Amino acid sequence: MALAEIDEVVPPPAILGRRSRMDDVTEELRRCAYDTRSVAKRFGVHPRLGVNFWRVLRPDWTPRYEDPVDALLELFIDGYAVAIDRLRTHFSSSFLDAVIDMRLVERSGRSLLSRVCLFPCYGKYLVTDRAEKNTAINQVMWLWGESNMLGGIVKRMPRKRAIDLGTGSGVHAILASDRCQEVMAVDING
Repeated sequence: MALAEIDEVVPPPAILGRRSRMDDVTEELRRCAYDTRSVAKRFGVHPRLGVNFWRVLRPDWTPRYEDPVDALLELFIDGYAVAIDRLRTHFSSSFLDAVIDMRLVERSGRSLLSRVCLFPCYGKYLVTDRAEKNTAINQVMWLWGESNMLGGIVKRMPRKRAIDLGTGSGVHAILASDRCQEVMAVDING
């Protein structure tokens, strides 16, 4: 799409430019073990077989109130409102302030609610739209189980350049960025 075709350009939240704050959020996510291995364990799958976050494929999963990973799964993957008091038992105030400032969550009464998904994926964190199709926006593809599985089994070797055609969520381009000097990710939504 040419720039002239874009009706409105919405600037990103100012917080996104503050790398140290983003690093602090990432550190807190890692500290509480919001990672591929812990999520796979909670869902009862092997992490290299791919974590399928889709709720319909885990009907017997019951979140534990005292588990910070479960609170994040409810908030960022399942899209449920999670009580601020519950989140405060697991996370620092600065973390909660940062995810609000970054627009990863919003206040909904005495709870926080996320309109996006925040996936842990092999040492990285990916933000996508929800799994449900929304034709009103140019949607960022959800991280489906197949992409997660492929991310875990591909042997990545150092390369000068990589290209990810039909990038979807961007997961493979992001994972390739650790091993490549330059990565291009391309997709088209219609």
